[in-house]
Amino acid sequence: MPNRLSLWLNSAWRPAHLKRQSYSLHPGNRRNNRVFTACLSLAAATLAGCGAATEPDSKPPLLVMTALPLFWGEGGPADIVQGQGARSPVLAALDASHSVLPLDILNAETLDGAKRLMLVQPSALRPEELVAVDDWVRKGGQILVFADPSLLWPSAMSMGDPRRAPVRSLLGPLLTHWGLTLNAPMADGPRATIGTLAGRPASLAQPGVWSVAAKGCALDEAALVARCQIGAGQAILVADADLFDPRLWADTKIDNRIAITKLVAELSPN
Repeated sequence: MPNRLSLWLNSAWRPAHLKRQSYSLHPGNRRNNRVFTACLSLAAATLAGCGAATEPDSKPPLLVMTALPLFWGEGGPADIVQGQGARSPVLAALDASHSVLPLDILNAETLDGAKRLMLVQPSALRPEELVAVDDWVRKGGQILVFADPSLLWPSAMSMGDPRRAPVRSLLGPLLTHWGLTLNAPMADGPRATIGTLAGRPASLAQPGVWSVAAKGCALDEAALVARCQIGAGQAILVADADLFDPRLWADTKIDNRIAITKLVAELSPN
């Protein structure tokens, strides 16, 4: 029987400007992007080992999809080749406990065998990708979502550039299906504020607020974090993605690496 989310999405109008484009050497070819990413990862591992034999990585995989420049610069994987990319300090911290892997497409094949997935302000997902995520979570997948209704992340890219992260989260259809609504901040305030995340002080940037209609979801005191039981799986959702930006930490003198690492640790190992 078709997934109810699939039926809704298939009947919904999808604006052309929301279609995701890859950062591949051949623009628009996402398969080439995945191959290029894999080659870069292999090259990086080879260089890091300087030709020495290495043990297989026994750390649990953490799949990450994001439109933010966390793995490389805004120019995409090509920035690494040009020596311009820099890995996010959050991902570097997560490397200690997980094998952190970039993901460019979501389907049954790429999610097969995966236990943990992190979405950080991704570009628009295709209807079939939203369905794949929903099915995967309901079958026991553990997902951590950072969705921002008002992203303030500075960018050198113009507003219409497909390489730029969306200013507003584009996960609305999936969130609605899970009984969640992501609300924008009530009013403009200072760019950098201090809140609480995973029981620790955290640097935030005009975060959103969750409202919940689903019985299986619980909110923290500030409605910044929603924790939901979805089928056999779990979803932890945070209404801010700017908190990955080290420039924000400099403003508040609070480093978010430990708080984000603690949230990842909340995902059940299954």
